[in-house]
Amino acid sequence: MKTAADRIAQVKSAIDAGFTSKSGKKDAMFTLSNAFDTIKQEAKQAVYAQVAATGVEVVGSFENGLKQLHHFKPVHADFYLAFAGTEQSVATLHEILDIRDQIKASEIGIKPKTEEQLAAELEAVVATAVKDNGFRTNNFVTNNWVGCQNELGTQWVRIDWYLQGYRTAFHECMGVISEDLKVWKFKGQPHMKGWSCDQISEFYSN
Repeated sequence: MKTAADRIAQVKSAIDAGFTSKSGKKDAMFTLSNAFDTIKQEAKQAVYAQVAATGVEVVGSFENGLKQLHHFKPVHADFYLAFAGTEQSVATLHEILDIRDQIKASEIGIKPKTEEQLAAELEAVVATAVKDNGFRTNNFVTNNWVGCQNELGTQWVRIDWYLQGYRTAFHECMGVISEDLKVWKFKGQPHMKGWSCDQISEFYSN
C-alpha cells in the first residue's frame, strides 16, 4: 500500500517529466490529494486526541481548512501545529501545498518521444530504405539497451547509442545517417546490397 511519501514522490516525478495533457495534471492532483488525505487524517486524530486529553476545545477554521486539498492554506498547517502537530507533519503539509501550486502553474507541453520510439523510427527508415532501394550508410551505428530501476522501484529502458564504436547522442547518430541518405539519393540511389565496405566508403567520399 502506497504511503503519503510514495504519492508525493510520484507527483514530483510527474512534474519533473512535464505534463502533456490536462488529464495528466488532473491525475497528479488526484494523487497529491490522496497523500493530503492521509496526512489530514493524522492531523485530525492528533488534534482530537489532544482535545480529549486536555479538554481544550479547537477554535478556528481547522476543520474547514482540512476538508479538501484546494481549501488548504498555510495557516491551517500552523493551526494544526499549535494544537497537536509535529514539525515534520507540518513540513509535509507545507510541501503538499507547494506541490499543489507547482501543478497548477505547470504548462502543458508536447509529449516527447521516448528513446524506444526514436530508435524504432530510425530503424524503420533505414530498414525501409534497405529493403526497397538498397541504401547503405557509410557509418557504423549500433545501440545497447539497458534495463534501469530507481530507488522507488520504477523501471525503464535506457538506450545507449554508438557511432563508430563511441557512445554518441541519438540525434547525432540520426544526423549522420540522414546525411548519408541525402547523398545516396543525390547520386541516383544505387542498389548497394552486396557492396563491400570499401565500395560504400568510396561512393560517399567521391
